[in-house]
Amino acid sequence: VLMNNGHIGLYYKENTSTGNTRFLFQELSATGAKIGRALTIVEGAISPGIQALDNGTLLATWFDVVTGQHRARILDAEGDSMGRGFGISTTGMAPYSYGDLVTLGDGFAFGWSDTVTGMFMAQLFDATGKAKSNPFLVTDTAGEFNGGVGGLFRVGDGFAGFVLGN
Repeated sequence: VLMNNGHIGLYYKENTSTGNTRFLFQELSATGAKIGRALTIVEGAISPGIQALDNGTLLATWFDVVTGQHRARILDAEGDSMGRGFGISTTGMAPYSYGDLVTLGDGFAFGWSDTVTGMFMAQLFDATGKAKSNPFLVTDTAGEFNGGVGGLFRVGDGFAGFVLGN
């Protein structure tokens, strides 16, 4: 991810000696030189992602296979952790559920497949990770979308969502 300071933020997976995986963040200069030490974001997760928010902070995301929840951690503009990880999906906990993130001017929206109802849900968050809304439906019916994949994309200061069904 391109950071506000012109550096590159690298979010990568590493296998540990115990067989687990961990996801780390490393800041790199424009020439590729490491800046500081790599920061471990999470261990034992899947589906990592990272995006720069409009305020210059970074949002690292992953799916926690233990809790069945999508989680996130905010990093400051230099790639240092600004706190612990927090949940960004609240319904449909399951061994895996698809999720999608879109940055917004004052925060972000996260959408996920609710594996209980078959619906694609979303929730709004501010730039600190505090929920600005309750979870809401992106789809208005479950029948033809059961097992489908949804997504979010930015439109101006807002976003639109879609679902591709079976």
